Amino acid sequence: MTNSFAVGQRWASDAEPDLGLGIVSALDARTVDLSFPTSQTTRRYSRSGAPLRRILFKPGDTIQDQSGNSLRVSEITETIPSGCVVYRCGTVTLHENAIADTVNTATPMQRLLYGKSGTSEAFASRLRMLHYHATILQSPVRGFVGGRVELLPHQLFIADTVSSRHTIRAMLADETGLGKTIEACLILHRLVVSGKISRVLILVPSHLVYQWFVELLRRFNLSFAIVSKEQSETLGTGEHPFSHAPFFIADIEVLTQNTEYGNSAVTTDWDMVIVDEAHHLEKEGTGFSLVKRFSEQVKHLLFLTATPEQYGRHNHFTLLQLLDRERYPRFEDYERESETHHSILTSIEKTLLAQGIDLTVTSPETVHIGFSDADGEALPYPGKMNLGMLIDVYGIGRTMFRNTRRNIAGFPKREVHIIPLEMDGPASGCDPLVPWLITLMNGMPEAKVLVICSTKGKVEQLHKEIGRTMRMNISLYHEAMTILQRDRNAAWFADEHGARLLISSEIGSEGRNFQFCQSLVLYDLPLNPELLEQRIGRLDRIGQKAIIHIYVPYVKNTSHEILCRWYHEGLNAFACNVPAAGRVFEEVRTDLFRYCEQESVKACTVEVQAFITNTRALCVAFSQQITDSRDKLFAMISHQSGRSQNLIRKGQDAVLARATEVVMGQLLRMYGIAIEDAGQKKYALVTEHVTDPEFPLPRNPSPIITFSREIALAREEVEFITMDHPMLMGALELYLSSENGTCAFCVWKDGRKQERVLEIVFVLECIAPAELNSGRFLPPAPIRVVVAPDGRDVTSNFPAERIDAACLDRTQERFTNQENPIVPLLQSMMKQGEAIAGKTAKQVVRKAMDSMRHLFTEEMERLLILEKRGGLTMVQEKELCDKELAELEKYMQASRIRLDSLRAVWPNPSASTYNNRKNDKGCASMASEFDDETK
Repeated sequence: MTNSFAVGQRWASDAEPDLGLGIVSALDARTVDLSFPTSQTTRRYSRSGAPLRRILFKPGDTIQDQSGNSLRVSEITETIPSGCVVYRCGTVTLHENAIADTVNTATPMQRLLYGKSGTSEAFASRLRMLHYHATILQSPVRGFVGGRVELLPHQLFIADTVSSRHTIRAMLADETGLGKTIEACLILHRLVVSGKISRVLILVPSHLVYQWFVELLRRFNLSFAIVSKEQSETLGTGEHPFSHAPFFIADIEVLTQNTEYGNSAVTTDWDMVIVDEAHHLEKEGTGFSLVKRFSEQVKHLLFLTATPEQYGRHNHFTLLQLLDRERYPRFEDYERESETHHSILTSIEKTLLAQGIDLTVTSPETVHIGFSDADGEALPYPGKMNLGMLIDVYGIGRTMFRNTRRNIAGFPKREVHIIPLEMDGPASGCDPLVPWLITLMNGMPEAKVLVICSTKGKVEQLHKEIGRTMRMNISLYHEAMTILQRDRNAAWFADEHGARLLISSEIGSEGRNFQFCQSLVLYDLPLNPELLEQRIGRLDRIGQKAIIHIYVPYVKNTSHEILCRWYHEGLNAFACNVPAAGRVFEEVRTDLFRYCEQESVKACTVEVQAFITNTRALCVAFSQQITDSRDKLFAMISHQSGRSQNLIRKGQDAVLARATEVVMGQLLRMYGIAIEDAGQKKYALVTEHVTDPEFPLPRNPSPIITFSREIALAREEVEFITMDHPMLMGALELYLSSENGTCAFCVWKDGRKQERVLEIVFVLECIAPAELNSGRFLPPAPIRVVVAPDGRDVTSNFPAERIDAACLDRTQERFTNQENPIVPLLQSMMKQGEAIAGKTAKQVVRKAMDSMRHLFTEEMERLLILEKRGGLTMVQEKELCDKELAELEKYMQASRIRLDSLRAVWPNPSASTYNNRKNDKGCASMASEFDDETK
């Protein structure tokens, strides 16, 4: 770039830096005029020898526009013939004359020379924060520790596995109560925090819209806009409903019923789409058609379902096709492939037994399975591969994750109460279940009870009949209510002093969590066993601390009795989760429906008993098949104890947690925010005197914070501060983008020490697109160098802690006289320090690239084998992997060091000499003392 003057360029006056940035407004052969908008001043300078400095920023620098928006420079170009430059900052283009007039342009060295140094303590704090910033950017649990959730091994494993993929196309299908929503939120949070995604759409049934909104905001500090039926009615015609925010939760019914909304959603450029309760997407339905359109366009797609086969294996297969059509091309192939699961599992177990391998402590990726010729005949590509790849290629694939209660601890016991009731007679018109329920409630005066029945009509009728007999706070929950009404009623039931009884229609069977309640009444029974498990799963969830009581009342000699016996005696579905229940239901559904269509039947006939006995036999057979093959394979890829425990250890790292607490405390105090002890590991923030309006305060105007996960889980109104919290990250970035601590000038406490050193901190930066997440390999890490006057690297002789303890701050006037020998000495030391740091940076980059290539090599080997199956998605992922590797190599090789801060430490003149000179010369500067010493 040229340094010759041109109208419109930005220059600064070294003689009057307080004027701010100037703009060349006029020039002739001998003079140049600069206008300084901040000070509303114009200066005329001689073109030769003017104390002016051309202001040019480099890629990676942060600048501001006239509106105060911070932008990061990614590219700079010079316009010909004007001589001005244009900065490209992502998608924004900024001419240099549009830069803010108050942008700080002085380097740490220039501030030192102009007497603008800060304190040694501020320098040391900045260095610690640079190290902390680099640590959290490279942390393997970044994005996981910030959630207000208990760190559970199986959830962390799935979140880490899925979020680490280049293309995320997965189905989270853990059994009811294991926390699929938390897994999805962990994945989402990590991708957002790391910058991999920035536009997200979550599609949910209407009754779960606000639950997702609250969970994401309360647990993960992610704010989502809502598209619901109520909101859609207020939007004007032609308005784009998805244009005003990056994150949306949408009622899927609104998008299927409103064509304009559906088309707007599909044509929006989303990075990721998440679909909850995905089993409701039946192939011929409008919801399926909508999600199919998303699947053809969006890169990252995530399905959640606890009951993937609720509508049959074929419907489940169509969902897998949406995620990866080429891995699942035909249903017949999918069925045929499932028949090989047993032989694959046998080969795996034989190898594990022979080698004495325990998968709870050994990763499947490190276990290699060899096949004999006989085994090879059954497998298209015989040979030797790691266990994870074997399951991926020949087994259940890697699209679906499913943990079951058999391999995850922490669930409560179920106590089942079967209640046979006598019908008083058709003429009575009285439902015998009502007086029984009233008796139950009277017998448990302090307990909360959840009642689930199939329809809104039954909810309202039951409420009406109970209200005639007893006074009690009752909350209702059904589909005719608005989302907000349902949420309020659920919250009232959850309140310790709120409703004792919640009566819900089938809409309350999915998504809602009522772990605080231990009593469930099944007023009627659904015909689908997976829906029954959904009902029970509202209470029977991981984290439930007490025994749950399941009450099943029925009227004798009705179809309800047969259905109750089928569930209880045939499936044992009330007492435990039965993975094979769906398969059994498919086999016997015709007979079951026939019995249930009869209003009055004899439930104890030989025919009915034979039907129940056959159900029990099928359940045992199917359960054995599933337990022996598919679910064991799922268990191997859905949870690896060794890896998940390592993630938990890192998430609970006491050293990092303490560093987070210290850094947050320092940042708060630096910006004028007082911290008051609120007891029980809580702290109140006093924000009235905050010194910078850009400081990212929490939403609560009187925030109370904690660094304890235990306290955060118990007290939802308290802000949970971790390394992921937006207040900490925002404040840290605000501080590191300022000049605080970038320059210090001090002397040795011991006047006998004659060493002169320049301590310089550079930051190694890899300027790359956010979606590459280059920080996981090469974070912006500080490189500290200490240089002697002769250019020697004396870093090892002067640890930062030694200088911190051994020096005193001193103020000095400007070293601006170019004849002053200190100026060339400091410049020479700086130049040598930059050369030393450059060598160190090359070693750091080389090590980071080796680590990156090792990771990508393992992934590429896996993809090459998968490619042999002809899977288009795998081919695409291989291409993406190749591209990402090449991009990362390009940006990492272009990494550069940026001067961040420096500290000059000089000998301390003797007190007598200093005082004498001060008396002789008045307010003599320390600079003159150093002038004399240098001479």
